[in-house]
This record gives sequence, C-alpha cells and structure tokens, in this order.
Amino acid sequence: MFAKSLKKAWNIVTDPISEFKKLNKISFEKVLGEYLHMLITIGVIAGIFNLLINVFRALYLDIFLHADVQYIRMINYLFGKASSIFFFALFFGTFIMFLVSLIIKQFFTRVKYTEMLKILFYSLTPLLLFGWTHKLVPGLVIWSLIMLYHGMKVNESNIIKSKTKKNSIKQRE
Repeated sequence: MFAKSLKKAWNIVTDPISEFKKLNKISFEKVLGEYLHMLITIGVIAGIFNLLINVFRALYLDIFLHADVQYIRMINYLFGKASSIFFFALFFGTFIMFLVSLIIKQFFTRVKYTEMLKILFYSLTPLLLFGWTHKLVPGLVIWSLIMLYHGMKVNESNIIKSKTKKNSIKQRE
C-alpha cells in the first residue's frame, strides 16, 4: 500500500512531463485520492524517521558521551514529536496548500481551478518526498515551482489542442 504511493511519487519526480501529460486523462477525485494517500504515507514515514534519528542520537549520547538519558521520558517526548510532524504534514498538505492554490490561481486565470489543483498536487511531490529534511526546503520549493510551471505549460497546450479539435468538428458540421 505504501510502496504503491511511493512508486507513484517517484515516477512524478523522475519524469514529470509524461506524468503531467497523463494527468488530463485522470479524474480530479482519483488525483486527490492519490495525493492524500501520498501525504499520509510521507507523514508517517517522516514521523518514524524523526523518531529513529532521535533515538539513535540519544543512544550515541548515552554510550559514547556517557550522558544520563532518561529513556522513558525521551520516548514520551519523541512520540509526541513524531505525531506532531505527522499532523503538520497533513496540515501543510491540505490547508496551507489550499491557501497557496488560491494565490496561484490569480496568475493562471485561463486554467480551470480543478485542473490547476491536479497540477499543484503533482508539483508538490518533491516537497512532500524530501521536505522532512528542513535544510533542503528552499531548493525543493524552487523545484516544485518549476514543476508547476511545466505542468501549466503542458496543460495549456492540451487546452489549446482541445479547443482546436472542437472548432474543427464544428466547422465540419
């Protein structure tokens, strides 16, 4: 279940143009379901990864630096931290993304809002996959913006193609 979501995210990151071209054939509901599944998967992985990193850090401090680590309190703290990371991922991936989509819509007025959301879901994939490493976030935001731009270009070319097809059919009638 998690592997399918991660494989889809990896395909989006490695070959975004072909994924954006396939996007027009997929319904909004399916894209939204894939996005939410990926968001939950990444949130769980980020929480578990953070938990493990901090446990290993505490073990290092205890074994090599002979620090007095109170493991029960540490585990309690780390579970709280891991769950807060998971819920922050859900918050960022839903509410903050919605606010960002309202701002982005002002720049791309020719594209339908649902089509723009589908492209935005795919464009946020690098940020979702690698965003838990806070030092990479500025580069990931730029990468996501570039993917958004390319997704809009692919979508606009498909809109132009569909308009010319409709016009040519009407001309034949």
